[in-house]
Amino acid sequence: RSDVPDKALTPLALAASADGLSGERFVHVDSSGLLPEAVATSTANRSLQLDLDGVVPGMWLYLETLNELTNYEEPFWTFGSLNQTWYRCTLQCRPIGAETPTDYEVQMAYTSSMIHEVFRVARLKEALWTGSFPTPESDSIFWEYVQQSVLNTTAQYEALASAVNGGHEGLSRPAGRTLEPAVPL
Repeated sequence: RSDVPDKALTPLALAASADGLSGERFVHVDSSGLLPEAVATSTANRSLQLDLDGVVPGMWLYLETLNELTNYEEPFWTFGSLNQTWYRCTLQCRPIGAETPTDYEVQMAYTSSMIHEVFRVARLKEALWTGSFPTPESDSIFWEYVQQSVLNTTAQYEALASAVNGGHEGLSRPAGRTLEPAVPL
C-alpha cells in the first residue's frame, strides 16, 4: 500500500540477513516436562558443537539425544537442513523435516510421550530453517495485515504518548520524563 513507509519492512529484512538472526538465538525451553534434561533447553543452531558443560545444545547435540532415545535404530535420524551429514550417517539417514515424520508416523513407531515431544520440537527447529516466510509477493493479505497492525500500533502509541506528555487527567509520568515520539519502522 502506498500509505505504508518503505522502512516498515526494514526489521524483517534485517532478521533475514546473514548477520541478523541465527539459530543459536532461537531457544526452545521445555514447558511440557516431557523432554529429557539434556535437551530441555536447546537452540536451532546448525553449527557443529562439542558436548561440553554449559553448552546449550543446538541441532547436532539434539540429534544425539533423539537417536539415543530411539535406541540408535538404523537408519539414524538427521535434520535435512544441516550443512553437512550427521557424523553417524555412514550410508543413509532418515531426514527430519518441518512436517516429517508426521505425528502419526512417530506414534506408530514409538510409544513414548517423550519421543513424541522430541520429534515435535525437532520439526519446529527444522521449520525455522526450511519453512517459507510469507513475502509481499506470495501473501499480500498477510502483509496488508502486518502493515496495518504496525500503523495501528503506532497510532495508539502516539495517542498514549500525547496523553501522558500532555498531563492528561489520571495519567502520570516520572518527573522530568516524557514518552518519545513514535518512529515508523
